[in-house]
Amino acid sequence: MAEGTTTQRGWFGRALIWVFAAVGLLAAIAVIGLAMMIAGIGEWERPRRDAPVAVKGQKSPFSVQDIRDVRGTGLIQLAIGIPGRVSPGASSSGRYDFDHRNLILLDKATGASRKLLPDNGRSIMEFRFLPAVAAVDGAQRQGEEYVVEDPDEPDGKSAPPAAYYVLAVAQADRTKQDVLVGNIADGRQAFLLKDIDGIDRMWMLTPTRLAMVVREGMAVHYKVIDVPALKIVLARPVEIG
Repeated sequence: MAEGTTTQRGWFGRALIWVFAAVGLLAAIAVIGLAMMIAGIGEWERPRRDAPVAVKGQKSPFSVQDIRDVRGTGLIQLAIGIPGRVSPGASSSGRYDFDHRNLILLDKATGASRKLLPDNGRSIMEFRFLPAVAAVDGAQRQGEEYVVEDPDEPDGKSAPPAAYYVLAVAQADRTKQDVLVGNIADGRQAFLLKDIDGIDRMWMLTPTRLAMVVREGMAVHYKVIDVPALKIVLARPVEIG
């Protein structure tokens, strides 16, 4: 009888030890998770929240929708827009899923910043950052157009730094677009195409020349732009029929 009681007590003691060990393990996991969140390691678990910003003369609820590095530069881009709605007709490439109204380039070292558009009155239908590298045989490789958040090249080589940018901006009635082309290094930019219906394709023809296929009315045109000079150097209609 005494032996059975002793055995039962021994089993109960071991079970109690396992319970305490399990509780201790769970507590340790909780402490580690809390420490990771405080250190920022657990950032991926935090829900994304819009950051409202005041815009002079505007009653719309503008906010900072995204902040990302501009590839290969000391800049970051801040996308300003109106949350909760998407620009009608916006391209699925090189845009955000909200009404994108402006893009700000911020120098990470000095804090100096510049807006690419003078105000937030028009929607950005599409934007691209492009490298000063020619396309390779027209393929989607290192010299092809890219958006800054794209991953490195599949062959393991890093993509070249961004040198230029292109913004297709909707006109007030949203039926037409104007195209802003600019240089990242010195900030020079200009609206070189106006009253177009959209950009179907763009690529770097040479390290300084940007080629585009655009729609204007019922016609398709091939355009070549010297980006550093901010000048159209070739404009040719594409014969459809």
